[in-house]
Amino acid sequence: MSSKYWDAKDRIEKLYKLYPYADRTLILSTFPEKNWNAIAAFAHRRKIQRNAPHRLRKREYPKMNDITKNIIGWSIAWEGTISLYFQGRHEGKDQVQLFPSISIGNTDFSLLDKIIELTGYGHISKHTSYRSEENGKPLKKWEMRNHQEIAAFLSQILDYLPSKRKQGELLLEYVNSRLSHWRLSYTEREKDICRKMILLNKRGLKQ
Repeated sequence: MSSKYWDAKDRIEKLYKLYPYADRTLILSTFPEKNWNAIAAFAHRRKIQRNAPHRLRKREYPKMNDITKNIIGWSIAWEGTISLYFQGRHEGKDQVQLFPSISIGNTDFSLLDKIIELTGYGHISKHTSYRSEENGKPLKKWEMRNHQEIAAFLSQILDYLPSKRKQGELLLEYVNSRLSHWRLSYTEREKDICRKMILLNKRGLKQ
């Protein structure tokens, strides 16, 4: 996408209004042609700061019944990922950002919509459409990346995960840790959790 994308005055105005406090899902849906890294990079160039209060404000998240927990647990086991990944290293220094993520990919978009309808969690990513290797059909993802949302979600489904249970436990520990000291540097334990999760997902271990 050309840099001219941001030449539109209305887009700039929306970015100034939403970026400091709005939920990431709302921002992504407002600028569907751009992924989060591109939006954040442009906001940084414009010196638009992302503030923390909206992330730490108490929210009420949906309570899922046992049937829904069982369905979503198996869906994650079959087609999903529970991950914590890092981005960025600068001049040999370990200056990284850690990003939690829970997602389910599928070529049947109606199934992804159904997950949101059943659980009340996550969103359909508008920028992850790609072709699956098996049949060449477009594939999209239901996902969540908000720390509070992930904490509320994982605390309900851990006991319903037939696999990836260890990843779920580690990610829940991580997001709760970050929410307790949002602006501070990553702890050694948080970095260790990231390393362990990358290794678990790389090996494809079932926990």
